Amino acid sequence: MLPLLRILLMTRSQDQLSKLLQLVIDSDTLKASGGPNTRTARLGAEGSRVLENVKNVLSASKAWGDEKNGDDLIQNFFVRLS
Repeated sequence: MLPLLRILLMTRSQDQLSKLLQLVIDSDTLKASGGPNTRTARLGAEGSRVLENVKNVLSASKAWGDEKNGDDLIQNFFVRLS
């Protein structure tokens, strides 16, 4: 939870957070069909499902933030809290 709090403190707007989440979603780290020398090349069916579930959670978080936090209230709360 601490890394998430750090990210929230570093991102000053929902737009920045959305771009960061999209970058992670699109990254090779979350691709189950990586090349032969990638970390994900040897994943089985269960590992691939886990990666897909992580991507779904990140996508849902991004969509929720875009819809519900367009006015940056969450970031403002954490900035004032710190």
